Amino acid sequence: MSFLIPAVVGIAVDSITLILDASASLVILVVALLMNTSIKKVHQPPDEIFNFGYERYEPLTVAVQGGLIIATCAVRAKFAIQEIINAKADLSIGEAEEPVNGFERDIKANLSHSDVVVYFKPARR
Repeated sequence: MSFLIPAVVGIAVDSITLILDASASLVILVVALLMNTSIKKVHQPPDEIFNFGYERYEPLTVAVQGGLIIATCAVRAKFAIQEIINAKADLSIGEAEEPVNGFERDIKANLSHSDVVVYFKPARR
């Protein structure tokens, strides 16, 4: 159940990356359970319905596995493309009241040309 923690945290912090990672983990779990069931079925002896055995279950399971993986990739690509197209940049400018990680932030903005340059220099002690 390793997909539950990233899913809950992803929903709590609104992180699409964690949610998609949890969905990929869930797909891997489903594929593993499906493959386990398929292997058990393949090793059963032939019966009246399947005179030649159940060997065809394995390629069918591999096809379903591939389809689930491709579907997961398609969903992830869809979300990535949506995020790229609908990206919102936060370009707010403010002054730092305290040094950030030992660096003092100098911000110089030329608003007439809409250029923002950020310089970092070591904080003096």
